Amino acid sequence: MNYKLGRVGIVVHDAFIAGTDYEALDMVPYEGGLYIAKGTTDGSLPTDTECWVQVVPPTVAKDYVDEKDNALGERITTLNQDMEDGLATTKTYVDTQDAALGERVADVEDALATTKTYVDTQDAALSGRINALNQAMDNGLATTKTYVDTQDAALAAQIASLNQAVQNGLAFDSKTITLPTTSSWSSYQYNIAVPGVTPTSTVWVSPDANSFINYSQYRIRCIAQGNGTLTFRYENSPTVATVVNVVIAN
Repeated sequence: MNYKLGRVGIVVHDAFIAGTDYEALDMVPYEGGLYIAKGTTDGSLPTDTECWVQVVPPTVAKDYVDEKDNALGERITTLNQDMEDGLATTKTYVDTQDAALGERVADVEDALATTKTYVDTQDAALSGRINALNQAMDNGLATTKTYVDTQDAALAAQIASLNQAVQNGLAFDSKTITLPTTSSWSSYQYNIAVPGVTPTSTVWVSPDANSFINYSQYRIRCIAQGNGTLTFRYENSPTVATVVNVVIAN
């Protein structure tokens, strides 16, 4: 004996398609609810109670969907807030770092300005010292030139006197003396014995060729004469002995 049982389980469809003839136990979604066909539906809508059985009311499905939508909306809102908070925190951090960097840049600029001021001050001071040294050199050269000119004039006068003495038939005597270093002088002066010199003698004094530079640098000169003596004076302390030639006319 053969038996035809037909369908024994529900066949689920993803969507209701209008005009379709569904068979018994076909289940379709419709306007938020779920419906199962009682038999052949002949194209009727699921809301036709003669052909369909409502198993899930539309409101229940809608409430479920709304609940899920609300939950999803809350999660999206939370995520958006978290993103905004994160962006705000990031912005605050970036602003703080920018401010700190700005302060460091300002510190560096201040340090550079201070360094520039110091360098400018040192340059000005160095320039002043160079100018002072140049002026001192100019003054020293001028003083040395004046002294040399004076010595040249005195030597010329001595030569003229010698020539006159020769013409007058005076007796001449020449001596070579050595003036010691500073330690033997007293109050810038040194008295040395020179036989033949009298208070009225004509005396010519000039440095030896090897002592000319020292004689000029020390600015030595003869300032007085006596019986058998000559007195010399210096302006710059003699550090080495100075040889001097003396010519005496009586």
